[in-house]
Formats: sequence, C-alpha cells, structure tokens
Amino acid sequence: MTAVLRRRGDVLTGRWTGPLRGWLGLERAAHALVVRPTLRLADGVAAVDDRVLSRAVDAVGRGAVTGARGVVRGERGLSALVDAVARGAGRASESGVRRSSGSGQLHHYYLQVAVALLLVVLAVSLPLLVLSLTNPR
Repeated sequence: MTAVLRRRGDVLTGRWTGPLRGWLGLERAAHALVVRPTLRLADGVAAVDDRVLSRAVDAVGRGAVTGARGVVRGERGLSALVDAVARGAGRASESGVRRSSGSGQLHHYYLQVAVALLLVVLAVSLPLLVLSLTNPR
C-alpha cells in the first residue's frame, strides 16, 4: 500500500507509514493468536500420542499375539483329540467290535434308536442329578 501511494506521488507522513509497514500489526497478532497456540496444541497432542496412544497400541498388539498363541495351542490339542478319536474308531472297526446293522429288519433299527435315546437321556440327566444332590436349595 505504501508503494502504491508513493507511485502516485502522494506523500505519507510517518504517522501513517509506520503502521502500514508492520501490516497494522496483523502478523504479530496472527502469531500470537493463531500460530503459537496451534503449535502448543500440536506439541500437547504429539506428547499424548507418544505417551498414551502408542503404548496402548503396543499393548493391544502384544495381547493379540499372546491370544493367537493360546488359540494355536488349543487348536493343536483339539486336533490331537480328534485324531485320537478317529484312530480309535478306525481300530474298533478293524477289530470287528461293531458289526454292520444293515439287516433290513425294522425292529433292529427301532432298537438302535431306543438305545441311543436312552444313552442321551442318561448322559443329560446324570450330571443334572449329581448337581442337584451336591447343591441342595
């Protein structure tokens, strides 16, 4: 603005040129009201990020790795159990423990269903009976 006024030949007094050279104090005001508070806020947020959030993310990562290792151990144990049951069933069928029930006679099938149902009822009711006897109300 000072350059424009001088080009036209107008003469400015010192009273006017001083504030115009400093942009009416806008740069100092911008630094004081915007730049410095923003930088302080950024420093505070960075400190929280480094001290709190970073540690939380690291802890979650360690917990996930620990949990995954536990799942792998459980998976191996379950896989070994399934393999053992399969091997036992294979040996039992090879040794002829149970013969084929495909006789075509209906009463054999009904008897098998009745025995299976009885075993299921016993498997469910015996633990319930034991619990009710050990924890009387």
